[in-house]
Amino acid sequence: MVISDDPVFSGEGRGGRHSSPSRGFATAWTYDVFLSFRGEDTRNNFVGHLYKNLVQKGIKTFIDEEALQRGEEISLALLKAIEQSRISLVVFSENYASSHWCLDELVHIFHCKEQLQQMVFPVFYKVDPSDVRRQRKSFGKALADHESKLKDNMDKVLRWRETLTKAANLSGWSFQADGHESKFIQKIVEDISVPVLDSTHLNVARYPVGIESRRSSDAAPPATTANSDQDRDRDRERDRDQDRDRSPSKAQDFRQPEPQISMKTCLQKKFEIVCKFLFVLCWIIFLVFWVRGAARIGFFSEFFQ
Repeated sequence: MVISDDPVFSGEGRGGRHSSPSRGFATAWTYDVFLSFRGEDTRNNFVGHLYKNLVQKGIKTFIDEEALQRGEEISLALLKAIEQSRISLVVFSENYASSHWCLDELVHIFHCKEQLQQMVFPVFYKVDPSDVRRQRKSFGKALADHESKLKDNMDKVLRWRETLTKAANLSGWSFQADGHESKFIQKIVEDISVPVLDSTHLNVARYPVGIESRRSSDAAPPATTANSDQDRDRDRERDRDQDRDRSPSKAQDFRQPEPQISMKTCLQKKFEIVCKFLFVLCWIIFLVFWVRGAARIGFFSEFFQ
């Protein structure tokens, strides 16, 4: 399969502009899972154990082995690894948002999600998903620090905020301090195994062949070349039709929830309704008093004489 060698980034490191990820006609994934995480929080504990369990399950996982030092820029190879991964697991921890590298990495992950239909799943490790969604507590403080340092590039900070909100709205897993970490990791690995190990996701040929067709062809080779070509054409047509109609039944637990209306929006709508009601009520009261006053001074009797 062909994978484009075009750079995934133009400009210097993460500070440059994103270029659209591109591939050949057929999509081929080099990795099953890309792990995005804050090294100082989770590299030597949770993420290290998660990586080990994923690999033991046969899931090809990319993890950045070298911690970035202050002032370094992320490599193009790391960004390209994001493009070549079918799934991105984003581990949100206490200090995730304090790293602008992690935030740029997250933006690129969602760029690939939109361009290449990759799957993205958040893992909330000892943080509340709502704090990530609304940038509160450590996430709010980190974004405020970024804003003070990037006053001339507020669009970038806004893009980070929007992407954090998008990520927190996705279906994923949440682990709190009093949880059982090993069972939590096993649950993630089991859930990730469904889309990764499902044979319908593994074939990357231009004309994907169903697993049943492959088994039958392995068991009984065609008698003649002519019949083989005809059977192959029929299989290709049938598999293309099945591919269009196929729905990811095993992976339906990963459906991304529709964005919910925020409490602020609901309160605004209720406030507008109350204001309209009070406005109409004031007009009615005004008309009632005006009519009574006019009747007292004989306005209507003089008017109709």
